[in-house]
Amino acid sequence: MPNPANSASLADFIRRWQHTTLNERQGSQRHFDELCAALGADPHDYHFEERVTTSAGRRGFADVWRQDHFALEYKSPGEDLQAAYHQLKGYSDELSNPPLLVVSDMTRYVVRTNFTNTRTDKYEFSLDDLRLN
Repeated sequence: MPNPANSASLADFIRRWQHTTLNERQGSQRHFDELCAALGADPHDYHFEERVTTSAGRRGFADVWRQDHFALEYKSPGEDLQAAYHQLKGYSDELSNPPLLVVSDMTRYVVRTNFTNTRTDKYEFSLDDLRLN
């Protein structure tokens, strides 16, 4: 069972990533590993760079994925997260339609619900929104 979030480690995570200039390839797995550490989760419970074929027949990689939980697509800071969502949506069938589709540029996050026969809810937040105080 993961430990509760440690405010000091979460604050350190926010400080380290708040002004990142790392691109998607340089930073995504490190970002996710550090997020897991800040939240007390084990990054070994997730799949990284899962090979997929999109609904259009193209090959690609889902950046982070956990069966029956979520899929996450990273982009470089400032990139279009709506385009990232469309890319991830193209992978979702091959990933068994995870209930949460998440996109991030390491400073901003958008989480969309992906439940069968329900409308999609969208939640947006930034690193600053993760502050506990």
